[in-house]
Amino acid sequence: KRYIDDKIRQHAGKIEYLGPVYNAQKDDFFQSIDCFLFPSRIDSWGIVLNEALSYAVPVISIDRACVPCLIGEGGHVVASSVSFAQRAAGLIANWIELPVGYQAARTAAERRGKQLELSTSLAMDYLARTVAGTLEHSPELVGK
Repeated sequence: KRYIDDKIRQHAGKIEYLGPVYNAQKDDFFQSIDCFLFPSRIDSWGIVLNEALSYAVPVISIDRACVPCLIGEGGHVVASSVSFAQRAAGLIANWIELPVGYQAARTAAERRGKQLELSTSLAMDYLARTVAGTLEHSPELVGK
């Protein structure tokens, strides 16, 4: 926390630390950002990645555990051997220079968000039918 506070002071007015956001604040947050950076070398998955994609916000993350599979084409995964800050800054600079590339990234993030929402819905339906004992008629899950 001290490191973050120091950087906020050093770059007065340019960095804002929000901490956890909920409900309407979360909606406002995701609607106000252009991309979501997830530079964690510790977290192997965060629900915030699903949330960002559900708002059509492209994600830039470090290559960690299941993150590449989760993000899919909805963002960029940076190899852990590469400087995350430099790679993310380069991607963002490219989006600024070529807005059509950024729009394509948003479209891909939106598509990935919808895919994740659908697969979650199907999985929850499958689970409910399994628990209820009515699973025999679920052709949409065959082969998945």
